[in-house]
Order: sequence, then structure tokens, then C-alpha cells
Amino acid sequence: EIVCNLSASPFLPNKHEDRRELVLGTTNRLACVYAYTNLLGLDNSRLVFDGGGLIATPEGVVTEAPILSKAYSTLETGVVDLDQLARMRAESTTWRSGAKGRDMSTAPSIANIVVPAKKWSPAPVAEYAKTMPKSFFFPDTTKLDSDSNADQYLDELYDAMVLGLRDYFEKVGVFNKILIALSGGRDSALCLLAAVDAIKVLNGGEGGVDPADRVATVYLPNEAYSSSATLDAARSLAEALGVPFQVVSIADECKVALEKAVELAGGEDRVTPLARQNLQARVRGNMMLNWANSENALLLVTSNLSEGAVGYTTTGGDNQGGYSPIANIPKTLVTRLLERVVKREGLGALTKVLVIPPSAELVVDQLDEEDLMPYDVLDDLLYLFARRRMTLANCWRIIVCRHEKHDAEQLRTWTADFGRLFAYNQWKREQLPVALKVMDLDLDPKTGFRFPVTQSIDAELTELENAKIE
Repeated sequence: EIVCNLSASPFLPNKHEDRRELVLGTTNRLACVYAYTNLLGLDNSRLVFDGGGLIATPEGVVTEAPILSKAYSTLETGVVDLDQLARMRAESTTWRSGAKGRDMSTAPSIANIVVPAKKWSPAPVAEYAKTMPKSFFFPDTTKLDSDSNADQYLDELYDAMVLGLRDYFEKVGVFNKILIALSGGRDSALCLLAAVDAIKVLNGGEGGVDPADRVATVYLPNEAYSSSATLDAARSLAEALGVPFQVVSIADECKVALEKAVELAGGEDRVTPLARQNLQARVRGNMMLNWANSENALLLVTSNLSEGAVGYTTTGGDNQGGYSPIANIPKTLVTRLLERVVKREGLGALTKVLVIPPSAELVVDQLDEEDLMPYDVLDDLLYLFARRRMTLANCWRIIVCRHEKHDAEQLRTWTADFGRLFAYNQWKREQLPVALKVMDLDLDPKTGFRFPVTQSIDAELTELENAKIE
């Protein structure tokens, strides 16, 4: 009469809606009470669980606990009528026959029907592409109540980030602070928001801790490349959130690092442009790690899923730290989360971050999307290749239909670039710090997508080069 489900189901946005439908379907089919409870909080470092227990009967949900509670546990109680269930079962001949089991001896025989052979041909790619959602990482916003559904999706995702970071900080139990290198960009801004909110819900959500005492930020400019716009955006956000902010120049350190690079390479002309860019990131990474040692602090890594996929990070630089809260979130979704915070909380300082095109600021006028490709194209390729397991040729055929504003040959070039970068940068993903999993697609080799470090994708690149739209 009562089904008790003790579950440890990891969080995904909107997953609780699916659980509710599953529970309600089971109560109707079995004419029973269904009591469901789920683990709450972070496990051993990576998976976050959203709690959210419920009690249901065939007549509907009796009571339901909140998901992603900042309390360490929740308890919901409800009253059900077991006699009513007994009456429902007595009145239902369907239930009685189902409970006794099916007599297969009386099952009808199966007829084999021979279908004349016909030549099979695949459907046009454009027709298949039309069946796909507008975004692979965000719910369809063309349906009824799309605004509220989209807001709920983003709120759940953000709350899961906060809960996971809070639990990691508390359960490790050795940190005094959280440190973030603010760049004025979107990724570090989202990490700072999550850190501040995580500190606010320490002690099981009871709070009582001032983020100004537990979160600290720094802007590390190399004056030759860092802009006044990113400095203003970083400062404004830190001030709006009430956390300490300081500016520490790395110009002298970068000069020394370049001199040593020239000495090691045997001449300035032998230091490649990529090495010149990366030495700045490595100076920053070294300074942040040393600062974290001094403060006994947790240093957050601010790289996102899109960057991790194509290796757009610097080993020994911006991918060094203690915990990576957004490593599982693609760049397009990082932007949507920030826009949602602006809409929900009216945090005007974030608009300064959002108006700046994404840039690593390691060379003059550098733009991430010019180095790589538009992030909406990159994120589509990432999902199709890593989640749908499509070949590069089929990925290209799909994105040609999804991104008609771009030339097909340009999209072919970007697809090839993506394939090479994804395959050749697995060694970087093997070294990423502990990361929080909140999305279905997970590139962490310890918990998600398993990809060989040594391999060749030449055959796929050749197929892509010769591919045609079918």
C-alpha cells in the first residue's frame, strides 16, 4: 500500500518535474501511496543532489518538500487515507487482474507480416535539424509559459551551483576564505556571485556570516593589454556585492617572465606568440595560488565548459586552483545566468560585465570568438559531437541548417577547428581541478565523458572535408 523510495538522484535542471510525473504515474498504476525522498547537498565533491521529497496518492501530490534547500535536511509530512486506497482497489477489476499477474497461456499468437522490400533513403538533414531544440542547453522558450519555465530552469541551475560550492567549502573544513581573480568578464563574475551567495547560506542556511569576511577578489592587470572597461566592471561588481577588491599589477612580473623565456628559448624571435600570451596567465595563476596559501583559502577556477572543450585555458595559469564551480556550464548558459541575475535582483553592476565582448585580454584587442568561433556555434558542436556522438561531418551538416547566417564553408572550417581542438586538448582536461557537475554533458574524465588522450581524428577530418549536404 505504501511505496518508499529512498533515492540518490543527482541534480539536473527541471529533473524534479520528471520525478513528479514518474511518481504520479506509479501511484495511479499501483493504486498506492508513494513516498519519495532524495539526498540533499554535495556528495564527495562533484555531484550535487537537490532533495525534494514528495508524498503522492492516485488523487495527486499530498505534500512536497522544496528542492535545493540550504538547510542540511528537510522533513515534510502529510495525511493519507489508506482505507480509500483499499476501496479503490476493491472497485477496480483492472487492478485485481494486474495484481494477480498475467496468464500468458491465453495471450494471442503473434502474426508475422512480410513487407515488400523497398529501397531505403534517409530523410533530408534539414528535416531532422528542424526537430531539434533551439538550444541544446536551455529549454524551449517558444512554448506556453516559456518565461516562467526558463526562469525556473536558470534559478535551479544557479541554486545548485551555490549549494554545491557551500557544501564543498564546509565539508572540506579547512578553508577560511574564497578567493577569485576578477577579470571583468562573465565567467569570474558568475563565480563571484555564487561565492557570495554560498557564504550567505553557511551553517545550514542560517547565515550570520558576512561575505566581506570570507570572500576576497583581485584584478591583476598587465597594463599593455588590460582595458579600463574590464577594470571598471570588476571593481563595480565587487563593490556592489560588498566584498574586498584590490588591483595588483603584473606588468613587472610579465617583463621578467618574458626575459627568462627569451633566455631559455635562445632569442626573442624564438618565443612564440602563444607563449607570450600564456606567460601572463601563468604569472596570474602563480600569484593567486600563493595568495591562497597565505589566506588558507579556496581558490576558484573560473573556466567554463566551452573553454574546457577546446583547451582555451592555460595550464599552470587560469586552470589552476582548488574548485571549479562553472566547469560544467557552457559559455552561452553563463551569459543567460548573468542576465537572469540582473532581471531577478536588479544588479546593475552586471550590465558593465555583459556589454564587454568575451576576451582573455592577453593581446591587444583580443576577442575570444575571433580566436575560436561564435560561442553559439561552438556550444552546438560540443553537444552534437560529445553528447550525441555524431561524426564531425554530420555535426557540420546539422549546424549548416541551424546557423544559416554563416557561410557553409566557414562552418566547415569551424567544425574542423573544433574537432582538432577537442581531440588535441584532452590532456588538459585530465588535469582540471575538482569540478561541480550540474549539467547532463560532463567533460570531466573522472566522472563523465571518457576520451583517449592519444588518438587520431584524421579519418573524421577527411570525411568532413569531402562531406556534402544531403
